[in-house]
Amino acid sequence: MQYPENMKVLLALFLFEAEAEGWWVGQYRRNFKRRQMLKSLRISALQYSVFGLYLLQLKNK
Repeated sequence: MQYPENMKVLLALFLFEAEAEGWWVGQYRRNFKRRQMLKSLRISALQYSVFGLYLLQLKNK
């Protein structure tokens, strides 16, 4: 390509910034999904624990 050297640097910077931004967005989405899944698992574990305690109380009555 026949571009001045300073223009090549600007074009390369633009491409790298776009790629980096896409990478960061992907990382954020993956981490958000992982956090949501872990939160859901913790809630489910807590619900089963509470239910288990309730069943033990019924059994002991």
